[in-house]
Amino acid sequence: MAAEIVIGAAYALGGAGYVLDDWFTLGNAKVDGVWGTPGHLIFVNRPGAGLLYCLVFGVFGGHPLVGLALLTALGAATAAVLYVLCRRFVSVPVAAAVATVWVVLPNHTSLEFWQSCTSLAAATLLTVVAALFVARRAPSTRQTLIAAALVTAGSLTYEAVFPVGALVVVFLPLLAGRAWRGRDLIGRASLLLPAAVYLVLYRSTQKTISKVGPLGQVLAGHFGWGIVPGGTGATVVLLVAMLALAVAGVRLALPGFRTGTGLGERLVVIGLVVIAAGTIPFTFYLYAPLGAGDRFDLVSSIGGALAWTGIGLMLWRWRTVVAAGAAVLLVMAFTARVQRMERWTTAAADSNRVARAITARFPQPPPQRVVLGPSPVQDHDVAALLDQSNVAGLLRFLYGRTVPGGIAYRRADYDRTPAAYRFDVWRLSHLRADVDLSSDRQGVPVTAQ
Repeated sequence: MAAEIVIGAAYALGGAGYVLDDWFTLGNAKVDGVWGTPGHLIFVNRPGAGLLYCLVFGVFGGHPLVGLALLTALGAATAAVLYVLCRRFVSVPVAAAVATVWVVLPNHTSLEFWQSCTSLAAATLLTVVAALFVARRAPSTRQTLIAAALVTAGSLTYEAVFPVGALVVVFLPLLAGRAWRGRDLIGRASLLLPAAVYLVLYRSTQKTISKVGPLGQVLAGHFGWGIVPGGTGATVVLLVAMLALAVAGVRLALPGFRTGTGLGERLVVIGLVVIAAGTIPFTFYLYAPLGAGDRFDLVSSIGGALAWTGIGLMLWRWRTVVAAGAAVLLVMAFTARVQRMERWTTAAADSNRVARAITARFPQPPPQRVVLGPSPVQDHDVAALLDQSNVAGLLRFLYGRTVPGGIAYRRADYDRTPAAYRFDVWRLSHLRADVDLSSDRQGVPVTAQ
């Protein structure tokens, strides 16, 4: 909990601000008022998120430190509840290790720094709190109903928590020692049926992507370059983790080894189940889980923390080696966290530089379309402004009205704009562009009209 507060304070001191989709909701709030902040569809698709956006960008809009304080509070509360939840099953040191590892590993920084992720952070907290109500041998009907209500609320805030939430409500009492009874499982599952039907109907109204995302990145996102700086070190960490995960699976699967297993192996398997359930909702639109993309780790990062703690317990007989390995891993994770925090603060500063450049040239709303370019600037999936809605929202926020504007993805589109109405974001940006993750110079395919 304290570590989460320190992380939030460090980001605030580094220069917290608004980036990407933040500008869309800020612009809406400026023009359409508090209740128009998220756009009308969000109250149908994600009503919980709609209310949070009204608060963060409508009521608190223009005050990024207030929104950051809310994000930090959500993260700290999640860490505290996660500790209490784990304490139902394991000792104090193990429970503390799980919560601490979840906070320290930098594989979900968007949930700590990007204010558009407030709904994701809140949905994660609701899911963990729900688990607290049913993590017992015989949860009462009232406790089960509360857990189901919390999972439903979390799912209607951000739907990706539903698979993990369903596992929590239906199966968590079994981990606490409750007897396996099919009638009980069906009864608990039926409580989530309204949420499941609503989410299916909601998804049927959305555009779908038929191509499965790069799921091979998931394990690396939790056990390799997702938690340490990329390169040889990340490869070594990933290989060590994969070996440990394989050993845990084999020892539990083969009867001859199962009697020698302990809490470590079981935590590894539970962690992998949480990672899988947390990833399922993003199967068709997963992209590099770094920067803004690591929002896909909203609950699967908890699975990563469980698995890493389990690996440590499996190797605990070699305490000296484990302590040395943990120290190295923490140093690497801290280095990665500093790098990622710097990307977010730099992107926020870039947004402010772009805003100042626009208002300095056009104190009044420009009479024709403003274009940023010649392409967006991204650094490991962090950017100040990336698509048309970001720019349109920024202009609405700056001028209090709808102003035509957008961002170019190709040099030719940028050059067609009169010089007085285009802004070179490559000159204004201090981000170190990553050509691997972002076509033109960075991978963005076409220019929206």
